[in-house]
Amino acid sequence: MNSNNMQFQQNLNATIQDLKIQVGQLANITIPNPKGNASVVSLRSGRELPQQAMLQQRSRPVDVESELETDS
Repeated sequence: MNSNNMQFQQNLNATIQDLKIQVGQLANITIPNPKGNASVVSLRSGRELPQQAMLQQRSRPVDVESELETDS
């Protein structure tokens, strides 16, 4: 029984090592965004924000609860 546990542990360690290698390779296979840089953001309400407005909004913290209330 002890050899079964040892074999299981070795298989588990090998699988974890393989997954670490695969995750490390993900960063090397990125696909560039075909649209380049987005210049407009569409909100769920259908309203669009130009890029300049997005830059201004990033400077202040967003209160998610109040934003959800205004969308409803």
